[in-house]
Amino acid sequence: MAIQEYRVPWMRQTMEDMMKAVQERIMTSMIDRPGFLEERINEMKAEEGRETNVTADDLRHCFRTGQIV
Repeated sequence: MAIQEYRVPWMRQTMEDMMKAVQERIMTSMIDRPGFLEERINEMKAEEGRETNVTADDLRHCFRTGQIV
């Protein structure tokens, strides 16, 4: 029954909208937390063993201006 309900276009759209809102809230929470992105970028650099020109401020700017969805 649950699978059948999800097949209805209205329900699919409602679920997609809800998940998008949840993801945006999580992202906003992470980028607003001081030092969070900086720590993650440093971890990725250490794991991959290479440098990047991307900064935490670049990521914040792109998310807030809608360049990252």
